Amino acid sequence: MPSRVVCDSGHATRLKREAAIEIAKSGKLSRCGICGKARHFFVRQTYAGEGTGKSNDYEVIRVARLLSDREADAQSYDPMILIMRHDEGYELMWPVFWGRDSKRNWRWGQFGPLLNAKGLRRLSEMALAGR
Repeated sequence: MPSRVVCDSGHATRLKREAAIEIAKSGKLSRCGICGKARHFFVRQTYAGEGTGKSNDYEVIRVARLLSDREADAQSYDPMILIMRHDEGYELMWPVFWGRDSKRNWRWGQFGPLLNAKGLRRLSEMALAGR
């Protein structure tokens, strides 16, 4: 996943899953341990609904997490929905997951489509209707 967790001063961390869990639990990221400034979780993605074909950075502003820490650890699977905001203010939802590899390290799994709320609702309704 092309993404980064970085503070306003540019200090970065590689702990994306941990950042997602922190946002899911508390609604925000803790401050940078180096400088004390706000940290942000950005995902670089191309959203076809824009029609530009270019990649953009979306800030992860909320995370819906299906499992608790204990359940995710027991199942070696941690599905979530990242709610992301574009600079222009619109929001998108992205169903994602992490899974454990053969060495029990968490790895980014294959991901679902990048959808806005209307698209996700429509797709869910279609799936429930058996289309």
